[in-house]
Amino acid sequence: MSSTGYGAPILYPIQRWDAVVSCDGLKKRPVVHVKADSLFTKFAEEHNFIVLLDISGTNTIYDGQHVVGIVDVPWDRPNYFEDTGRYVVQLQADWHGYPHPSSLGEVMVSGIQRDQDAPAENPVDVPQETEFYVGNDDDERRVPLKPGYVALIIGIAVTIVGIALTVIICQSKNQD
Repeated sequence: MSSTGYGAPILYPIQRWDAVVSCDGLKKRPVVHVKADSLFTKFAEEHNFIVLLDISGTNTIYDGQHVVGIVDVPWDRPNYFEDTGRYVVQLQADWHGYPHPSSLGEVMVSGIQRDQDAPAENPVDVPQETEFYVGNDDDERRVPLKPGYVALIIGIAVTIVGIALTVIICQSKNQD
């Protein structure tokens, strides 16, 4: 679990664990709360609030894992952040239950070190999930489109283009 650059990696104690239901409503994802310092804040902002975490000290399946986390933007929940000073980080992993209250663990954010400013680029490529939605951005009824439907829509579009090309080719041959 090394970081890039010079200096010692910073461990952030996990203050709390929660679970949230994923966008598709099919799985639960773990959420951790960590106290933010200026390095964490700057690093999260510079990396579009996507971080790579190393978890330890929970005595659970999460220990030793490198997990992508999406940091809840503080201005989306200003009262919570101002009251607690905590960032909420949704882990892109399956939920495996709460750790024991006496061992909530800690996280190391890859790339943040005590005696350096936040690096200008991510030390690793962080995969990002892409979601497609049905409806307008301002529509309350907007829902995520399941991956199977995306494949179906693409398949239909390819079929329509194929049929159109076949018709065009056949018409051009008939004119000759």
